Amino acid sequence: MRTLITLALIVISLAPIGCASQRALPVVRADGDRAFDYGRYEVAKADYQEVVDRAPNDWEYRLRLANTLMVLDLPKQAQEQFAVLQGMRPQDDAIVERFAQSMYESGDMDRLISFLQRRAEDTQAVNDYLRLGWYAIETGDADLAQRALLTAARLDGGTTVEPQLALADFYLAAGDRAAAMRRLRMALGIDQDNEDVKRKIRAMGEIPGPSFALTPEEG
Repeated sequence: MRTLITLALIVISLAPIGCASQRALPVVRADGDRAFDYGRYEVAKADYQEVVDRAPNDWEYRLRLANTLMVLDLPKQAQEQFAVLQGMRPQDDAIVERFAQSMYESGDMDRLISFLQRRAEDTQAVNDYLRLGWYAIETGDADLAQRALLTAARLDGGTTVEPQLALADFYLAAGDRAAAMRRLRMALGIDQDNEDVKRKIRAMGEIPGPSFALTPEEG
């Protein structure tokens, strides 16, 4: 009996020590940030993982964990974190972009394209169709890429140069210089002071003067 009482007292006396050894969350966050700043990414990953485990709704530190996993070339693990983040912050375009990148680097092309298609159809946002078009090009689906980029241009209504430039790059890569130049002329019609547009036109051997511009067909 005396032995049991002695053991119980030892356990009770050690309990506060065990509790005191757990760092407060602000300390864990600060330690993780410091480790990341000094390039100690494995340490940062462990600290950020602890924050996420203890405070699952802390989306900022879940994002830091996901980004650290990308730095460590662990896109599959990062993808899991980005999937949670995308559910937490569905309107955050930067998170969507990083989620897409993690799927691409993981080689999950079917999941990537399916996600981007659903998102573009749901949001009807120009940027989402541009992203779908770009990744469709990267995954070798030229038909989907063209449809997505044309949809982006239609939704944009001829107000910004980005869809026109994306289409110009697409057609130029496909070997259709006439279609590429037509899109560049439309881009010039939107913004005649855009240096990127003028540079691309000059690179194709034309002079980007005012008379060279075209009104976007989607305008």
